Amino acid sequence: MNEFVKVPNTTPPFNEWAVNYVNSEALALYDTKPSKKQMEMIIDPGSDRYGSLRAAWQATMKEDVRKNDTYRVYIDWDSAEHGGIAPNEEIKVVHLSIKRLDRDIIVDYREFMDIKDQLVGEEYEAIMLFPARDREHDTSNQYHLWIPMNKADDIPVQVPFGWDNGRHVWDEEKALRAGAKQRPFE
Repeated sequence: MNEFVKVPNTTPPFNEWAVNYVNSEALALYDTKPSKKQMEMIIDPGSDRYGSLRAAWQATMKEDVRKNDTYRVYIDWDSAEHGGIAPNEEIKVVHLSIKRLDRDIIVDYREFMDIKDQLVGEEYEAIMLFPARDREHDTSNQYHLWIPMNKADDIPVQVPFGWDNGRHVWDEEKALRAGAKQRPFE
């Protein structure tokens, strides 16, 4: 996998972003765009929706954006500041929002591992959450990794479940000897 580079966050000014966001949401949900009058009501600072739109835009503006030849990753270095959940006040959770540049699907464990390793570090653990349906976010071929770390010093926090008996990685030959199948490592 090619190295990631920091790229500018190209989030547009609030009004443009809000119009695009609301139009996309309306098209997805209702197959129509809001009228000009409805849109003006939604992005009016006195509207019920304005505060949540503004907060979402501000969070998007703060994201650190990285890109390589295949992926664009938006990094929120403390997701609890923008609506994410952290287990307690001593832990922050970094959120990686990952999309392929061609918008295709990603189903490769090794790709996610390489992205996490390059952008946050090999010593950190990440979770891809399959939440209860009432918390599900599935709006595009976009994937989310959640990485817990100590808020004070960014020391990795081990996820309190999973394997705890060392590293076990088999190449194609070892897997075959054990009666399993493994693709080659590049």
